[in-house]
Amino acid sequence: MTHLILGCGFLGSSLCDGLLSITSDTIYVVSRSRPASLSSDQIKHIAADAFTVSTFSYLLASVHTLYYFLPSGFPASDTVNPLSIISSFSELILACKRFNVSRFIFASSVAVYGESKTRVHFTESSGLHPVSLHAEIKSVQERILLSHSTPSFYPLICRISNPYGYNQTRNAMQGIVGIIIRKLSSSQQIVLRANGHCTRDFIYIDDLITMILEVSRNPPPEINILNLCQGFSTDILSVYNLIASYYRTTNHPLFSELAPHEVHDSFVSNSLLASLYPHLTSNLTPIEIGISKLLSYQ
Repeated sequence: MTHLILGCGFLGSSLCDGLLSITSDTIYVVSRSRPASLSSDQIKHIAADAFTVSTFSYLLASVHTLYYFLPSGFPASDTVNPLSIISSFSELILACKRFNVSRFIFASSVAVYGESKTRVHFTESSGLHPVSLHAEIKSVQERILLSHSTPSFYPLICRISNPYGYNQTRNAMQGIVGIIIRKLSSSQQIVLRANGHCTRDFIYIDDLITMILEVSRNPPPEINILNLCQGFSTDILSVYNLIASYYRTTNHPLFSELAPHEVHDSFVSNSLLASLYPHLTSNLTPIEIGISKLLSYQ
């Protein structure tokens, strides 16, 4: 069995670590540069633009599971070209079907749900109300992928909350936990939106990768969408205070208003995941312990 990972940022490199721990299968990774952490001979790196399908399509004939971890832009940014991303995505799906790729694991985002105005936890059947361009692109990609689902082509959409962990903080451009650590560790000032009272569902990277590996190896029958999340939310100021206490900083964050493309509260349910895979949600890492682990890697 051969695995193909498109994109090798925070999630992609962490998935490589997870696959190496459970399989001797060949793992192909397509990204412009090979992260230093991917040193195993079991990993075959293809130095190419993963948005250009023709640069790696020759691999698809041997691929059983494809993991799509390419970005659709930063969650709080509107500076991407959506048409080129969606066009490339559509081309990739057609190529996967042509070469009989069995499983397509798509890293989507809980951002597709939009604002939790009543603080009700979103489930997989909740309506989508994306606010940012990042979330809008993800929602379009989801619809395209589902429209191509067949018994021989199994897409699984993983709506991921806010992952954090090792591999994230060295060059963090997104991910609030990584950004806070990077700034506080270098004594930089940080600005938090809405007085820091925005809420997010944070999931530790080890828990997330365990979920992805399990659902990709043992996909749920007749289910194409799963929320991969902690199941409860934490306000960002509390996260800041946890990290600030580690660095013993006396600097207080600055505050600003929410940008138009940001949500204030995000509450997401993992009840479907828990009903299908109880072992995946029974011992999730609390954010206090997860941040402590993360800081120990610094």
